[in-house]
Parts: sequence; C-alpha cells; structure tokens
Amino acid sequence: MGGLANLTNHPLETWPPEQREAAFARWSAVLELAAGATLVPVAADAAAVVDQARELVREVEARGASCALVAGELRLTVVLVALLQARGVMCVTTVAEREVREEPLPDGSVRMERRYRFAGFREVPALAGLR
Repeated sequence: MGGLANLTNHPLETWPPEQREAAFARWSAVLELAAGATLVPVAADAAAVVDQARELVREVEARGASCALVAGELRLTVVLVALLQARGVMCVTTVAEREVREEPLPDGSVRMERRYRFAGFREVPALAGLR
C-alpha cells in the first residue's frame, strides 16, 4: 500500500513508538505536510475551511498518498474526509485510550492534562451514501 499522509496536528516525531511502528508496518511511508497545516484559524469561516481542505487535498494527491490519517478541528476533518474519499483516498483515524483531567483556573481557562495510549488505526466509514 502507498504512503500515509499525516493530516493531524501531531508530527510523526511526537507519535508513540507503537503508533510509528504500526504505520510503517502498514504503509510504505508517512508523508508529513507543512507544520501546522491542519490548524484552523479561530476566525475562519466555512469558505476558508473548504479552501484550506482543498489545498491539503492537492498536496496529498501531489505526494501520491493512498491513505490519509485525518484528525483535528471538526469542520476541516469532515471536509477533508469527504474530498479525499471522493478521490479514492482511504481515510483513517487512530484508535486510542485517552484520559483527560481538567482543572478550571481562576481566569476562566481550563488546564488539561492528557494521556494517550495508541491502540491501532481504523478506517473512516464512507461519507457518501450515509443516511
């Protein structure tokens, strides 16, 4: 199978060893896009999100990825999956156990501590035809 495009906010070097090993066992390469490519500006409207997704899809196609690991901001993720699936690119997400501890702070923000235990990759169901 061809390469896996990493369309997440987590570069390969930050993945746990088990996740890297599983990716390279399944795909010939993990293709990194520009750092921060999947970060969506707070002020981005729907059209800006679609434009951003189209640009990412062009890069995935140019790099010849057969699959994309897609995760992040919900609007961008949904649009990416729809566009990639329409072009025959399989989309996957990670399966993981996540623990999150939240602590409200006096300024109204929340401090979060996260633990992530990778458990595999799972294909995203086809969006076309869902009812």
